[in-house]
Amino acid sequence: MLQKNRKTSRLPLGRLILSLCLMLQAVPFFPAPAAHAAADTFEERAAQLLHAFAAATPDSFHNHVFFYAQARFATNTDVSTALAWVDSLNNGSHPGAMFYYLNDIETYLKFGHFYSEQLKAKVKADLTTGAGVTYYTSNGTTENHKLMYKTAGYLVAQTWPDWSNAASELAGNKAELEQIMDQYVHKGLAEYDSPSYNAITVNCFMLLAEFVQDPELKRKARMTLEWVLANTGAEWSGGYSISSTLRVYPVSVTPQEGAASTIQNWLLWGGRTPSYPASMSDHNTEAHYAVSNATSAYRMPSILERIGQDRSVPYVHKENGHWNTRTSKYSYITDKFGLASQVEIQNMGWSDQARRWLARWDSDKPGSTFFMTHPRLAGDYKGATVYEQVMQHNGALIGVYKIPGSGTIDGTNPILPYIEGPISTQAAKLMTEEAGWIFIHGGSAMLAVKPVKGYTWAADRTINSQLFKTLRSEFNKNGIVLEVVPASDYALASETGLPEAERLSGELSRFKADILATVVIDASHLDDTNPRLIYTSLSGDRLDMTYQYTGMYNNNRKLNGQPVAYASWPLMSNPYMHQDYNGNLLTIAHGGESYVYDFGAWTVSSANSPLLRWKFDEQSGAAAFDTSGSGLHGELRNGLTFGADTVAGRSGDALQFDGQDDVVRRSLTSVSGYPFTLSAWVKTNASANQTIQYLGDGSAFDQYVRVGINGAGKAFLDLRNGSAKTVYSQGPIHDGEWHLVTGVFESESSSILYVDGAAQAVLTNGGALPALNRVAAGALDRSVPADRFAGSIDDMRLYASALSAAQVMNLYNGLN
Repeated sequence: MLQKNRKTSRLPLGRLILSLCLMLQAVPFFPAPAAHAAADTFEERAAQLLHAFAAATPDSFHNHVFFYAQARFATNTDVSTALAWVDSLNNGSHPGAMFYYLNDIETYLKFGHFYSEQLKAKVKADLTTGAGVTYYTSNGTTENHKLMYKTAGYLVAQTWPDWSNAASELAGNKAELEQIMDQYVHKGLAEYDSPSYNAITVNCFMLLAEFVQDPELKRKARMTLEWVLANTGAEWSGGYSISSTLRVYPVSVTPQEGAASTIQNWLLWGGRTPSYPASMSDHNTEAHYAVSNATSAYRMPSILERIGQDRSVPYVHKENGHWNTRTSKYSYITDKFGLASQVEIQNMGWSDQARRWLARWDSDKPGSTFFMTHPRLAGDYKGATVYEQVMQHNGALIGVYKIPGSGTIDGTNPILPYIEGPISTQAAKLMTEEAGWIFIHGGSAMLAVKPVKGYTWAADRTINSQLFKTLRSEFNKNGIVLEVVPASDYALASETGLPEAERLSGELSRFKADILATVVIDASHLDDTNPRLIYTSLSGDRLDMTYQYTGMYNNNRKLNGQPVAYASWPLMSNPYMHQDYNGNLLTIAHGGESYVYDFGAWTVSSANSPLLRWKFDEQSGAAAFDTSGSGLHGELRNGLTFGADTVAGRSGDALQFDGQDDVVRRSLTSVSGYPFTLSAWVKTNASANQTIQYLGDGSAFDQYVRVGINGAGKAFLDLRNGSAKTVYSQGPIHDGEWHLVTGVFESESSSILYVDGAAQAVLTNGGALPALNRVAAGALDRSVPADRFAGSIDDMRLYASALSAAQVMNLYNGLN
C-alpha cells in the first residue's frame, strides 16, 4: 500500500477492548449493536463520565475506589496512582464483601494488562485463597448481593483455573447464575426498577456477557442482560425513569439528583444530562457504578437503543414487578412526563423501600417528582403501607385509603392518621388552588391533584438541600385524584412570545378550567367499610376502585365498567415488546426490525438480521469486527488500518480506501445461493470503475457478484458466471456525498439495484450463481484483483435473505 498522510488519535477504551474481542471465537446470533449518527453518542457520554471520574480523588477508601481506578486506566490519567489504589485495596480486608469481590475482578479483567506481575499475584491471592468465602454458597441479604457473589465467584474461578476451588466454584456458580437468570426472564426481579440496584443487576450481566468463556452461559448472560435493558429502556424518557419501584431511597430521582440507575440509563440512552453530585469522591453518590458500563466492550442492540429513545408517541408499559408477589406495574410514558403505579396481589417485600406511584416530568430543576403516600414514619417519605391502593389509566390516577385508627406500623411506631406528599418549590414553576384542587405547572407538564376529603399544608421540608412544600390530608378513610397532561395541550401560538410567567399562567388557567368543567368525582362510598372511589377523567374514562388489599384479582378495580385483568398481567408489554408472565418468548419490534428471544431454548432469532456487518467503527488495528454476531470478522490488507485510515462516517466512523490496493477480506461458506443482499454506504468523487462490495469465488477470475460505481459515476449491480450481466443506476452518485448502494439478489430472474432506498434497475437474466466463498469491501477481490475503491465505505452488510423494498428503505432511514 502506498504511504499516506497519517493521523494519530487517542484510542477510546471501549473500542480498544472491542478490537481485542476480535481475537475471540464466533458468538451466536444477536441483534446488531447500536450505530450513532447524532452528536450525543454513547461513546461521547462515556468519555464525559470517565474524564470526570479520572479527575476526581475519592475521599474515603472503599470498594468504589476501583471505579475511580478504572476511569484513570481508561483515560491513561495518572495510571501510577490508580495502580497504587488497586494495590492498597487488595490487603485482605475486602470492604463491602460482594461489592469488593465484583469490583476487584472486574478491574483485573479489564485493566490487568497495566498490573505488574507482583500485583497480579496479589490480586489472585486476595480473590482466591485469601477471599475467605465460598462464592457459590454465599448469598448476602438481598437479591443484588446474591447476584454479585455468583458473578464474582464464576469470573474468579474462570480467571485462575489453577485455584484449588476453581472447579467447584465454576460449577456451583454456573448453576446458581442459570437459576437466577431463568427466574428473572420468566417472572421478573424482586428489586424491580430500583434507582440504586438495577444498575448493579445490569453491571453483573454485562460483565458475564463480556468475559464468560463458556458459550452457553455467555449466551444466557447476554440474553438476560438484553431482557433487563429492554425492560429498563421502555420506562426511560429523556433522563427520567418512569416506574414504580422497590428499593428506593431518595424522595425524588431526577437527572439533577443522579441515582445510580439514572446515570447508567443516561449513559445508555441519553437524555437530559445528569448533574454529577457535588462531591464526586463520595461513594454514596452512586454515580460511580456507570463507570463499569463506560469501560465495557458490550454495546446494546440498536433496536433496544431506539426503543429507549423513541418517545414520538405516548404509550403504556405493563410489567410484572416481583417474581414472588406478582406486582402488576403500569407506566404511562410520554416525551415530557410519565405517570407510574402498581397493584400488589399480596404484601410487598421491602415495603419500607417502596414507591407505589409517582408522576415525573422533564424539568431543568431538581425535584420534578410528585406522589402522595401513607407514610410509614413521620417525616419520612420512604416506603409505602398496605393501607393505600391505587388505580391508573394513562395520565389519570385515583387512590383510596383505609387507615386504622390505632396500632403500630412496625411493632414500635404508631400508624399515622394522614397521607401526604412533597411538592418541589423549584420544579413547580407555578401553583394555584381552587375547589379543593391543587394545580401545578411544571414547565413541560401540568398536574391537577385533589385529596378528596380536603387538605392542609404542613410545614415545608428541606430534603437533600431542596425545599419542598408538604401537602397533607388527615382522614382515616380518604381518596385522591390526579391528572397529568402535557403543557403543550393548553398552549396557544399567540402566547409564544409572552414572558414565561404570563405564558405559564395562561396554560395553567385553561387546564384548571378544563378540570373543573369536565371531570366528575363520586366519593359517596368513601366512608363504606371498604372505601370506594369513582372518577370520570378528562378523557371521559371511568375509573372505579374499592379498597381490598388481599386478593387483588377479585374485580375491585374497573375501567369503564370492566374489571381490570390483573390475573393475566404480562411479564412486560408495550407497543414495542411483549412477553407473557412465565412465558418463554419475548418479541421485540421497532422500525421494521424484529427479534424473538426464546428463553426456553435460549436462542435469539430474526428474519431480517444481517449475516455479516462491518461498521468500520474501530479505532486501531487491522480487523473489522462483525457486529452481526456471526463472527465473520474482516481482515484489512495491504497497509489499510483503523486509526490511520479512519474518517467520519455516515454513522459513526468509516474507512478511507486509497483506490490502489486497499481491501477488507473474509472467507466464508455461509452463502450458497439465492437469496441474499449486499449493502453499504459509500462516498466518492472518483471517475473510475470501483467495487464497493464483492462476493464470489476468490480463486477464479470471472466468478462473482458485486455492487460498485462505474467511470460515469453510476452505481451498478454486476453478476459474472462466465458472462457479464450488469444493470446501472439512473444517475451518477460520485458527488462526494454519502449514498447507500444495495443489491438484492432474489433469484435467477430477479436481482434489484437500489440507491438511497429507491429501486433503480432489475437484472432479470442473472442465472445460476458461482461459488461464493469470499466477501470483500473496496476491491474486485478475485484471483487478479481490480477496480479498487477510492473513497469512504461505511456500515457494509451481507444478508442471507432478500430484503424487501420497505426494509431497504429502512436501511436508508437508519431504522435497521
